[in-house]
Amino acid sequence: MKEIGSQYGIISGSRENSLYNAIWVAQGLLRKGSAKTIDKRMLLFTNEDDPFGRITGATQKDMIRTTLQRAKDTQDLGISIELLPLSRQDEGFNISLFYAELS
Repeated sequence: MKEIGSQYGIISGSRENSLYNAIWVAQGLLRKGSAKTIDKRMLLFTNEDDPFGRITGATQKDMIRTTLQRAKDTQDLGISIELLPLSRQDEGFNISLFYAELS
């Protein structure tokens, strides 16, 4: 039970980008449907203010670039992305580390 929540986000050395994948899946689900008068929103709950902080170099830059592009593509389709930051105990949430670029 102690391991629940201990492995989150993006694993260092991995090319797996869970944030990109989550945005891609949500975009696919929200694109379907016919009503253009409905507001489509993706609510992003996270306490990880720097999702790519454990990755370095070209891999980090590429993952940030592709994730931001996926988010922009989603927004261009009329789907808004709303960040709902969660603070950790004794730590604030620093939106400027990554998420400021989503808006």
